[in-house]
Amino acid sequence: GPENPEAFDYKSFLASKNIYHQGFVAAGNWKLLEVPGTFSLFVISSKIRQHLLAILKESGLDGEELAVVAALTLGTKTELDSALKTSYAKAGAMHVLAVSGLHVGIIFLILNYLFIFIEKIKRGRLIKAVIIIILLWFYAILTGLSPSVLRAVTMFSFIAFGSAFNRYTNI
Repeated sequence: GPENPEAFDYKSFLASKNIYHQGFVAAGNWKLLEVPGTFSLFVISSKIRQHLLAILKESGLDGEELAVVAALTLGTKTELDSALKTSYAKAGAMHVLAVSGLHVGIIFLILNYLFIFIEKIKRGRLIKAVIIIILLWFYAILTGLSPSVLRAVTMFSFIAFGSAFNRYTNI
């Protein structure tokens, strides 16, 4: 433990993360035998994101256009080079490249418009709300579950359910 009172206790911190032992192996002296097959939303969303990024590349997008489209739609900033980031930052528009509530709101409005025909069937408003909420949460997972997207998807989930039950929703 720490020698000074009130000092950071790294051992307790690691224990809270279920890490109880450490070791050191020099580079080149280890070999990965098997990748564990655990279920993880982050791994699945990363694979889907990489697949969609490959589709964007195949469609003819490259360079700065690919970087901006990937940042706006998928939330990946790996394609952005430092010069492009700097130019957006100097223009005061860096926040545009981050997937946020605005993007989720636009997707919500598009989905709301696309599925308007479902309202004509029995319990259609509720079915429409469930479909929209599932698609919004899929998009949140796809973009990596950033706090701003989680906040927006949660808000729009409540709005969708409120609309399904004919409640007043003040966006």
